[in-house]
Amino acid sequence: MSQPDYGKAFEEIKREVIESRNLVIKTDSLLKNLHAELKLLGKQQMDFRKQMWISSAAAYVLFALLCGLGAFAISSIRTASANAELKKAEKVAVEANSQMQEMKQEHQHRETALRQASDVFRMMSTLQGDERLKGIEALSKLETDKLPMLVKEMLLDKAEQLKQEIRALAFEQGKQAMRRQEFAVAASSLTQFISLSPPENEWVEASLLLGNALVQTRNHSAAVEHLERYVAASKRGRSREFAQALLVQALDATGARNEAAKIAREALDGNPSGEFASNFRNRLSKRASQSEAKASVAPNGSAAESTLP
Repeated sequence: MSQPDYGKAFEEIKREVIESRNLVIKTDSLLKNLHAELKLLGKQQMDFRKQMWISSAAAYVLFALLCGLGAFAISSIRTASANAELKKAEKVAVEANSQMQEMKQEHQHRETALRQASDVFRMMSTLQGDERLKGIEALSKLETDKLPMLVKEMLLDKAEQLKQEIRALAFEQGKQAMRRQEFAVAASSLTQFISLSPPENEWVEASLLLGNALVQTRNHSAAVEHLERYVAASKRGRSREFAQALLVQALDATGARNEAAKIAREALDGNPSGEFASNFRNRLSKRASQSEAKASVAPNGSAAESTLP
């Protein structure tokens, strides 16, 4: 996949920002013109009212009361119509002002998002090592819906490329640490690898390595989750039996002995003559002996019948 033309992308963004700013200026100019027209309309209304009063007075003198009442009625109708027009114009002005404010806010949000996008891209590009993950974290908090599509795609592509790079490095470091039996280092690297959403085949392999490293560092409760994931995802084979043996050990260490016994039985049922079969039988035998010892004396001191878990 070819890299996007970032220079062209930012030029396009700059052009969009300039167009948005010109549109705001144009809207502001239109609003000022509308305000001037409203003032002129108000003045015309006042002049119109003066003329009508003069006309009404002359009609009252010349044409008597009936003509005066008629002129007054006409004046009232026209005034009401003019007032309605004035209110309508005021409403239009309020709506135009509201739209202009919304456009200004949208423009500000867009500029803020573009600045933040630039900061995120710089973090993912210029920081060293795992520090670049701060850029991915910042990207997750960015309002990408405010960004142009090209900028959004550019950031997502950069984040995915960065994830792949750090993920591959963490996986390799974890495997090398396991070979050197540096289990704490391996656990840290493999935990980081799994947190970066790896492909399923690598994720399954890393689950076994991480589970083993956690067992070796006595972090049995955390190891259970990864070993259970590997056992559920893998097929029959030595690696699966090894994972089951580690899982039984981790479950025993966390006090989940019934679950450990269940895993041991499943492993024996799947391969009674496997490499770890004797280990599973020993654990089941030990579990049965412990159960018999607990059940041999009832609360009142009498013998009680024991059963296998």
